[in-house]
Amino acid sequence: MITLVWKELRESVKWVALLSLLVLGAAELSALYPAFDSQADSNFSNGITLCRDTFLTVTTFLPPIVGLLLGFSQILPELERDRWAALLHRPIPRGRLFLGKAIAGVILYVVATVPPFLFCVWLAATPGHFVAPFVPGLALAGLADTGTGLVYYFAALLVALQRGGGRGLRVLPLLAAVHVTFYVVGASYFHDAAWAAGLMVLVLGLAGWGATCHREVFAARPWLSRLALLITAFYGLCGVADLVRYVSRAGQSFSTTGAYYEIAEDGRPLRLNYRQGVVVSVQELDGSTPTDPKYRPDRVRAHQCQLNTCSRYIGDPHGSRSYRWQGPYRASTTYLDAGSSFSHPQPEQWFGLVQERTFVGMSPKRKVAIARLDARGFQPPNAVTVPFSSDVTIRSTGHLGSYLSSPEGVRIVDLPRRTITNLTLPLPGPVYGTSTPWARTDTGSVNVLAVALAAGVAIYDSNDAHLLATLPYQREVDRWGWISVGINPTLDRFYLAYHPSTWIPRKEKRNVSSYLDEMNAEGKVVRSYEIPPLPEATRPPFWFDEFTRRLQSPVFYFGTLLYEKVGALRGDYLLGLDWKIRSEDNWNEAKKTAAYVILFSLLCAGVTLAWARRVHFSWPQALRWAGLALAFNIAGLIAFRLVADWPRLVPCAACRRPRPIDRQTCPHCAGDWPATTPTGTEIFDSVPTPETAATV
Repeated sequence: MITLVWKELRESVKWVALLSLLVLGAAELSALYPAFDSQADSNFSNGITLCRDTFLTVTTFLPPIVGLLLGFSQILPELERDRWAALLHRPIPRGRLFLGKAIAGVILYVVATVPPFLFCVWLAATPGHFVAPFVPGLALAGLADTGTGLVYYFAALLVALQRGGGRGLRVLPLLAAVHVTFYVVGASYFHDAAWAAGLMVLVLGLAGWGATCHREVFAARPWLSRLALLITAFYGLCGVADLVRYVSRAGQSFSTTGAYYEIAEDGRPLRLNYRQGVVVSVQELDGSTPTDPKYRPDRVRAHQCQLNTCSRYIGDPHGSRSYRWQGPYRASTTYLDAGSSFSHPQPEQWFGLVQERTFVGMSPKRKVAIARLDARGFQPPNAVTVPFSSDVTIRSTGHLGSYLSSPEGVRIVDLPRRTITNLTLPLPGPVYGTSTPWARTDTGSVNVLAVALAAGVAIYDSNDAHLLATLPYQREVDRWGWISVGINPTLDRFYLAYHPSTWIPRKEKRNVSSYLDEMNAEGKVVRSYEIPPLPEATRPPFWFDEFTRRLQSPVFYFGTLLYEKVGALRGDYLLGLDWKIRSEDNWNEAKKTAAYVILFSLLCAGVTLAWARRVHFSWPQALRWAGLALAFNIAGLIAFRLVADWPRLVPCAACRRPRPIDRQTCPHCAGDWPATTPTGTEIFDSVPTPETAATV
C-alpha cells in the first residue's frame, strides 16, 4: 500500500496540490486584506480579519473545489484508458486499494489547503498587521470550511467510482456535500459544524470503499458500505431541497405583517400597521386616523420618539433567567465587539473581547495594543487581565463615552483619558438595566442615559453625566416590569412604557395591556395611556417550507420532539425553552405536522411496497425497502428508486409479460426458459441418442 500511496503522490502533487496551494493562497491573502484602505470600514460591518465576508467567501468555495479536483484526478484518468481494471488485478485487496488512494488524497489536500490558511492565521495573530486584536475563535469559520473541503474530496471519489443506479445516484454524493456546506455555514456552533463535516467524511469514505469492492451491484457490497450509501442518498436529497429552497427564496420578501406602537412627537401613542415590513396605515388608540399629514404612513417614521428597553423585570424574577446569546461561530461579533474610536488625545480603537470579558485599545497607526481594561481598571497592553463578572456590561452613549453597568451600580468610563467614575444614583438599587434613549432634532439628535432602579428610572445627561430627572414608577412593576424609556428633543418630557414582565407566560401576555406615562422633569405624570395588546405578527407561508415540513422524515421529526422533551426534563435551559415555546405556541401546528408526516410516510411505504413487488422484488426485499420509506418518507422512496438493484426484465416467450432473468420460471405463467435453437456449432451441449451414437 505504501507503493500505491507514493504513486498517487507523484501523479498529483505537482499539477493539482501545488497549483491549488498557490491559487488558494493568493485568493485568501487578497480576501484577508481589503482592496481599499483598512480604515474605510470604520464600523467593521463586514467582519474582522479571519471573519471578514470576503475571506469567508473564499474559504467557503475554494477548498471544496480543491477537494473535487483531487478526487476526480485520482480516479477519472484511470477509468478512461481502462487502467482501473489493471489496477484491480494487482495482488492487493480492493479495500486497501481505496485506503491507499484516500490516504494520498488527504495528504495532498492538506498540503494544498492548510498552509495558506495557517499563514493567514499567523498574519491575523501577529501584531502590526491589523487594527484589531486576535482571538483564536476568529479562525474557527475558516477551519470548518477547510474541513468541509474533505467532504467534497470523498464525494468526488464516490462519484467517479459509482456505476450502478444511473446518473441520479452518481450525483447524490455531491449534493450531500452541498447539504453539509449549507449546514456548516448556517450552524450556530463550531462543534456542530465539525461533527457534521467529520461524520459525512466517514460516511462518504465507507460508501467509496464499498464502490471499490463492487462498482455496480448494491447487494454485493459490504453491509456497512450499503448503509453508508443509503445515508449519502438521504443527505443528497436534503442537498436538493437546500438548493431549491435557496433558488426559490431569491428575490422574495419574507417580512412579517402586524402592528406595533410608537410615540408621536407630541407624546401620544400611535398604532402603526405594517404589511411585509412596510407601514400601510396609522391609527390612534380609538381606531381613528390622525389628521396631521406628518403622521401619514410614508412620513410617520420621521416624526416619532424612539423607545429603548431599560429593563425586562423589576424586583423578583420569579425563577426566570436570561440567556446570554453569544452569536454564531462565523460572526466576528461573537468574539470581538468593535467599540468606540477616538482621535484625541491620541488615535485609538477599542474592542471588547466578548468571551474573555475584557477590553483592549488598539493603535490604528502601529496596529498594536496600547491599553487594556479589566475588572481592576486600566492595565498596560501586556498585562495579565482579570475578566469582568458575567453581570457586567459595557455600552457606549454619545459624548459620555462608555459606561460599565452591573446590579451594584454604574461607572462612567472615559477610555481615551483612562478614567473611571462611579455614577451617583438618586434611588436605592439594585440596577435592573440601562439604556440610551435618543430623539431627533433639527441639527442631529440628543441622547441620555437611563438607569432602571428598584423604585424608578434615573435620567442622566449624555455630555457631563449630571442628573436630569428621576421618574418614579406609577404601575405595579412586579407584573409590568418591562420598562421602555423615551425622550423628546427638548428634554422636558420623558416617556415610560410598562409592558408585562418576562416571567409572565407567553399566553397570558397576549391578553395583557401595556401602559404609557408622559412625565416631566420633576417626575410628575402629565398624561397616561392604556395600550391594548396587539395580535402577534405573522409571516407569509413559504410554499417550499410547507411542502418539506410535511414530507420530512418521521425518524428525525419525532426524534427531535423526544430530544427536546428529554432535555427539558433533565433541566437543559435551551432545550427546555424550545419545548416550552413549542408546547405553548405551536403545539397545534406540531400535531398537524405530525399527522401529515405519518400520513405521507405510510403512503410512501405503500407505494414502495407495491412498486417493489411489481418489478419482482422478493417479499423480504420489498418489505425492507418499504420500511426505509416508512422511516424517511419521500427520501426513502427516492432512495429505493436510485439505490436498489432492480431486477433485469425481458419479455416471456410464452406470455410476453416481463420476467426477471435470474429466475428459472416466469412469475406470471410459470413457463420455463425456451430451449435454444441448434446452430450446428454446439459441442457436448446435448445427450447423444442411440441413432447419433451409431453414426459416430
